[in-house]
Amino acid sequence: RDAVIFSTLDLRNGFFHVPMDENSIKYTSFVTPSGQYEFLRTPFGLCISPPVFQRYVNFVFRDMIKAGYLLVYMDDLVVVAANVDEGIARLEAVMGIAAEYGLDIKWSKCQFLKRTIDYLGYHIQYNAVSPSEVKLLAVRQFPKPKTIKAVQSFLGLT
Repeated sequence: RDAVIFSTLDLRNGFFHVPMDENSIKYTSFVTPSGQYEFLRTPFGLCISPPVFQRYVNFVFRDMIKAGYLLVYMDDLVVVAANVDEGIARLEAVMGIAAEYGLDIKWSKCQFLKRTIDYLGYHIQYNAVSPSEVKLLAVRQFPKPKTIKAVQSFLGLT
């Protein structure tokens, strides 16, 4: 759309932000030599953890997602804006909601007020989305298939 300025945020330890349902805690039980434990927060490794976390993050940031200036995929957030001032205001709003819900941000992975970003394997800038150079390089350097079976494997058909 009219996005010129992009900021990316990364949520630290994503699943651990989501409390377990009281009735489900017993199903996360595990035993170690020092005792039996249960998860009180959604653990990594459960097949339901990713969709539960995505639903939680979508709920937390619902107004910003609906307004169209926040894109969310799991723990990766993108704030879009038409200019730097709008970008700062939107970042402040997103960070305020994150703080309100106790969501930790991994600052070392964040990018602020950029004209181009790499996000989920794509290079994004105003009016243009293309595969990131890292992904293109991986395809270019992939060994050329020499058999029909290798071609099928490369295409994901086997």
